Amino acid sequence: MDKNLTLKLIRNANELNSKTSPYPVGEWGALALLLQTNVQMVNPRLWTVHLPLKEEDGHGAIPLKLEFERPLPKREDWPPN
Repeated sequence: MDKNLTLKLIRNANELNSKTSPYPVGEWGALALLLQTNVQMVNPRLWTVHLPLKEEDGHGAIPLKLEFERPLPKREDWPPN
């Protein structure tokens, strides 16, 4: 969980040498994603995030589900930055 995270968007996973676009999230990547504005807690272990696409990749967002081994508290209960 405390590792550096970069997501890689692949245009077509079935195509050899398909265009890819990196989305660096940074250290503590999974938790950093939860600090985004478009986040919803499904239950204390499962969260959904919609990571906005880069302009060159189109419009919209990448929908992600993050599942943790242990429950996390609600975001409003997290300590301030």
